[in-house]
Formats: sequence, C-alpha cells, structure tokens
Amino acid sequence: MSRNVAPTREDPVARAASEVAGGPAGRHLDGVRTSRWTPAAVLALLTVPTTVLALLTRQHCRGTGFASPDQFTHACYSDLPSLFVGSGLDRGVLPYLQAVDGVYLAQPVGTGGLLALLGWLTPGGGDAPVHVFDLGTVLIAVALVLTVLAVAALAGRRPWDASLVALSPVVVVAGLVSLDLVAVALATAGVLAFSRQRAARAGVLIGLAVAVRPMALVVLLALWLLAVRTGRYRGATRAGGAALLAWGAVNLPVLVLSPAGWAAYWRSVWEIGAGYGSLWLLPSLAGRPVDPTIVRIGSLVLLVAVLAGVALVALAARRRPRLPALVLVAVVGVLVVSPSVPVQASLWLLPFAALAVPSWRHHLVWAGAEAAYATATWLYLYGLSVPERGMAPWAYGTLLVLRLAAMGWLAWRALRLTRDPALDPVRSPADAPGLGRDDPAAGDLEGAPDALVVRVA
Repeated sequence: MSRNVAPTREDPVARAASEVAGGPAGRHLDGVRTSRWTPAAVLALLTVPTTVLALLTRQHCRGTGFASPDQFTHACYSDLPSLFVGSGLDRGVLPYLQAVDGVYLAQPVGTGGLLALLGWLTPGGGDAPVHVFDLGTVLIAVALVLTVLAVAALAGRRPWDASLVALSPVVVVAGLVSLDLVAVALATAGVLAFSRQRAARAGVLIGLAVAVRPMALVVLLALWLLAVRTGRYRGATRAGGAALLAWGAVNLPVLVLSPAGWAAYWRSVWEIGAGYGSLWLLPSLAGRPVDPTIVRIGSLVLLVAVLAGVALVALAARRRPRLPALVLVAVVGVLVVSPSVPVQASLWLLPFAALAVPSWRHHLVWAGAEAAYATATWLYLYGLSVPERGMAPWAYGTLLVLRLAAMGWLAWRALRLTRDPALDPVRSPADAPGLGRDDPAAGDLEGAPDALVVRVA
C-alpha cells in the first residue's frame, strides 16, 4: 500500500506554515504512525475554525436581524433570512408555493424545501429569520464536513488536499450566504460514489444536488463526456437515470400542487438581465446597460460555445482529463458567461479545484480575489442606497473582472496539468514517481482505453 503524501514536503505554502508547529515532515516519519488521529478526523476538525470565523463575521447581522444597510456595511449579508421572509415561508409552505411574483425570490424546489424544513424547525416570532440563519449555519457546517471528507477520499494518497476546502477563505466569505454548500456536498458525494462504482447512488446524490442548485448538472456532463471518450456508457447511463428520478421525486409534488410556483424559478432564470458578478454588468456600471433580451440570448449562445469547448477538451486532449479537472473547467466556463455570478457561486469551484489543482499558492491567489470581490459587492450595494458612500462602480467593476480572471486562471492551471500529466502531482507524484493513478475519481472509467479521440490539427 502506498503512503499518504505529506503536503509539507511538496507544497511551499504548507511547508512555510508548518514552521509554527514543528516544521515539515522529515524522511524518518515515512511509514511511522505518529498519532491515532486519522487524516479524515483531523480534516473534519479543521472545518471548525473556518465555520466559526464565517459565523463571527455575521455576528453583527444576527444582532440587527440582518437589517439594511448594516448587512452591507458590515459585509455580513446572507440570503437565508431574506428568502425565508420574502418567499412567504414565514407564513407556511402554501404561501411559498403561491409566491410566483418577483424574480429575486424564485428558488429551485430543493432550496425552497430546505428553507421550509428550517422554518418548520424554527420557533415563531420576530426572531424567526435569525433562527433560520442559525439552523442553516448548522446544516451548512455539516455540508462542509461532508464535502471535506468526500474530497479526502477522492484524493487517494493525497487526503490532505482536502484542507484546501476545510481552511479555504472562500468558505468564510461565501459559505453562509446561501445553501449552495449543501448542493456542493451532495454533488461531491455523488462523485465519490461514482469513483467507487456505485453509479445509481451517485446519480441519486447528483440529482438531489441539481434539485437544490442546477449547477450540479456540469458533473453529469463531465461524466458523460468521459464515457463517450472511453466508450463505457453503463455507469454514466445509470447515474444519469438515477439523477433524473431523484430530481423528479423532489420536483414532481411541487409541480402538481403549484405549476406556476414550480415554474417561477425557471422563468426567473430565463428573464434575468445582467446581474451582479457578471461581465454583462460592466456596461451598466459605465452607464450603458445592455438590453435584457441581448443578455439572455448572448449568454445562451456563449453557454453553448463553452459546453462545446469543454467537450473538445474532454475528447481532444492527448491524455484523457481527470474528472475533477473537467468539472472545474466546465464550472468556470459556465460562470464566466452567465448573466449573474453571485458571491456564493464560487463554492462550486472548491472541491474540484482542490482535486484538480492541489496547490495552496494557486488556491490562495484565487481565494484572495474572491474575498476582495465579496467585500466589494456588499460595499457597492451599500452605495446604491447611499450614493455618497460605498464603493464606486469603476472599483467594483475592476474587482469583478479580477475575480473572473482568477477563476479562469485556476481553470487554465487545470488544463495545463491535463496537457502535461508529468506536472500533475496526482498522476505523477514528485516524491514517488510511478505511484500516481490515472484518475481516482473516475470509477470504472479509470485506466480505460480511449474509444473516441477527436484529432485537432
């Protein structure tokens, strides 16, 4: 059995950080069990300070009931209280199903169901929105632990790569903004199930993730593209079928009870104009807003182009891309052309970035851009209500572009490792050449011969 990789030996940032705790691992530790604590247990504990710090940054808002403009000036905004009240869930599930007006309040059925569950567990009264946030924080904390454990399992002999998720600044600034991390945990667990050749279970988990946030569809897309390249369709077919059934089981009751309520989210997705975080917003920041119809059609055309590009990456690369790398490239591509890229959208990059680009230096560059952008968003929104204060549009636009550029840079790093597998520490570890695996996340697709490769001149 191969030994786990010590991050302090190969990652300069981890090596430097280890000086406060005795320095990097030495060669005499090879094969020596120095603690009863397993990597999984330690990694789970590492999520505690991250979650606590994220909660502390929201403490002012908890005290004020998430009132505006304080929630922007103190950068402690969260969707959970406003969605709970605005969608009618504070009055029960039926008003929520009937709340078909208002683009901002429309949510996927899975998200609405989770909010309804949190509301059912919450005592009534004026503090109900804060209680919903508190219960949501517990749910998100559990989701973070599950995501970290799934990443550690998917990383094989590199379980400590999951610390990139457990200790990420992105969790601090975006983790408690919404319930996206629940969907991320489900999708990552689905990938883990697929890696262990449990395709039906993987499909159920991914289908539930799609019910909470449709972004999880990119995981199924990546699975199918790799299946096309290898010619092994059984696992992808079972996963896709199970995902459809799971998604349908969540959505069908709401569709029957309230067709208009079910369609509200999908209508809002189509009708949305240029939203925060999107390149489409830049002309508006310069005083020249783009017509919403142009935004919709342009985003759709670019989305098709992005998906075609992802397919080309999957089918034309000299060596088949690893599944996490393909998912990362797809997520980044979809976000860059989307009409809206909210702060919490970056959570979808976390597990796949940790698996595809396991480097603290690269992660912190991207996370720094995310933290700067998140702060800029809240200050810009404050400036909309108090024009003489807050962040200027040009400054917000600059950080918006830098954030998307950082995402693109992370995807480029994944593509570079795909083009040159010798640089990929998962496939060819620097400290143990020849012990790397083709793709620990690919399940029965790992090591399969190529059945279809597109040759590009």
